[in-house]
Amino acid sequence: MRARGFSITPGLRGSIERRLAFALDRYAQRIARVRVVVGDLNGPKGGEDKFCRVEVRLRGARTVRATAVDGDAYAAIGAAAHRAGRAVARALARERTTMLELLWLARTLERSPSAA
Repeated sequence: MRARGFSITPGLRGSIERRLAFALDRYAQRIARVRVVVGDLNGPKGGEDKFCRVEVRLRGARTVRATAVDGDAYAAIGAAAHRAGRAVARALARERTTMLELLWLARTLERSPSAA
């Protein structure tokens, strides 16, 4: 966990951990690493400028990233965690689909008569 433009309080750290656990826990066996960056885009100017960037490295070297920007750091963290969970689900579904297509192709080729 890293912060840019402000420090991470224990409450903020706990919120990040809870949100990510809720969004990613079901995929824990497939996740190698999670990296979180929380920051303030505009510094002390104010406005809708808190961001949270979540990077999830899946086993097998695929990386999924999700980012959210909001005026409230907690809202940005929640949105980024939710997006990361959906992105991981899509990436794993794509991987399963590809594996099933390869299995189907292999079985089809085994059944076809050889041209020898």
